[in-house]
Amino acid sequence: MLDKTDGGYPVSVTNGNWPGLGDYAEQIRASFYKDSGTVYYFLSDGQYLSYDIQRDKVRAGYPKAIDSNTWPGLAAYANKITATLRWTSDKVYFFLD
Repeated sequence: MLDKTDGGYPVSVTNGNWPGLGDYAEQIRASFYKDSGTVYYFLSDGQYLSYDIQRDKVRAGYPKAIDSNTWPGLAAYANKITATLRWTSDKVYFFLD
C-alpha cells in the first residue's frame, strides 16, 4: 500500500468521467457510499444526487431537495452540510458549517 495519489490525478469532475456529475462539480460538498451500490452527493444549494455505480450515472429525477420526506431530520441543515462520514453500515454522520 502506497500513501500517494495515483498518477494522472487529480482530475476535474466532468460528465465525461462522472456521467451526470459534471454540471454539479462546483456544488458538491459531501458524499458517501451506501451498500446498495449508490453514492449520495450533497450539494451546496440544499439538494442531493443519487449516483448508480452499476450504471455509472446519476439516477433520473435528481437532484432532489433535502427535505423532511427525502432526508428526515436534515431539512433545516440542507445548505450547511460540508462533509459526511459513514462510520458503520447503519450510521452516517453529517458535518455542518
